[in-house]
Order: sequence, then C-alpha cells, then structure tokens
Amino acid sequence: MCGVGANKDQVNGWFYLVASISIYSYITFWLLVLPFIEKDFHVIHSLFPPAEYAIKTMVVVGIFVLTIASTFMGIVMLRSHAATVEAQKSSSTARKRT
Repeated sequence: MCGVGANKDQVNGWFYLVASISIYSYITFWLLVLPFIEKDFHVIHSLFPPAEYAIKTMVVVGIFVLTIASTFMGIVMLRSHAATVEAQKSSSTARKRT
C-alpha cells in the first residue's frame, strides 16, 4: 500500500495544505483585521492592497472555480450518456441476432 508514489502524494498534500492555510490566513487578516489597524501604521498597510481588490479577486476566482466545476460535470455527464447509448445499441443488436 505504501508504494513509491505514496511519498510524492504526501509531499503534494502537505504543500496544498500549507498553501491553502497561508492564503486563507492572508485574506482573513486582510479583510477582518486590517480595517481596525490605524492607517498610520504603514508597515502593515503596505503589505496589502486596498480591500476592494479582495472582493473583486474572490468574485473572479469563484466564477473561475464554478466554470471549471460545471465544465467537468458536463463532460462527465456527456461521456456517461454516450456510454449508456452505446451499451443500449450493442444490447439491442445482440438481441436481434438471437
């Protein structure tokens, strides 16, 4: 069960986990904490763009993710339907032969 690819999968899993936690933490701090910090504290505010970009970015990313998910589901449904039609055709031709 623990083959050669298992270590690579674990490394990929840890990478995705750390990346997602980092992005989530950055955006959470950007939107929920930064508005309560004074603008005079330039060190923190210089690390983040304006909050309007956060909303626009999340909308664009959300539309992109929904588009990819919908396209994937559509392709799976079309392939499943094509396989069903093909199975029905082969089943009906087998019945005609007997």
